[in-house]
Amino acid sequence: MSYLTTGSQGKRHLKACINGAPVDWLPYGGSGAELYQHYRRPAVLSHEELLCVVVKGIAILAPVRSPNTNGINLDSCANTRIEDCYIVSGDDWVSVKSSWDEYGIAYGMPTQQLVIRRLTCISPMSAVIALGSEMSGGIQDVRAKDIVAINSESGVRIKTGVRRGGFVKDIYVKGLTMHTMKLAF
Repeated sequence: MSYLTTGSQGKRHLKACINGAPVDWLPYGGSGAELYQHYRRPAVLSHEELLCVVVKGIAILAPVRSPNTNGINLDSCANTRIEDCYIVSGDDWVSVKSSWDEYGIAYGMPTQQLVIRRLTCISPMSAVIALGSEMSGGIQDVRAKDIVAINSESGVRIKTGVRRGGFVKDIYVKGLTMHTMKLAF
């Protein structure tokens, strides 16, 4: 599904770019989409509670001045691979989460075994890879390799908040080429 909306000043904003999953995953995607709508946070590509996901060879183009437009948003996923993608975003390029607050702690499903490789990304306001802040279920075993980051705020950012719980462990980054960056970590 792909559509544009026009704001009050006549600017067009990308609201949704890709929305697809096998039929048995629809309840999870639907509940995730409802939460994003409730909190007025559009997701360009979002996966919640998915196993063995491969995102390969896609281009995601969102306005760089549009806040909360994560490129790829992963929540409570396992065995996920993102590779050979081009992302332009107004927020984090790859946002890694595992639910928030007491819901994530109670559910207890970390995002794990994530491989991110061969990405080219542009986002002047945020991070290449953001871990959290919604990570109450934990984030572990993330491998990032051969990424070209252009004009971004930070390479890898760990975001957390009071009473969020969770953990971040076993994060490896190799071959991150950064052009016009403010912070590496």
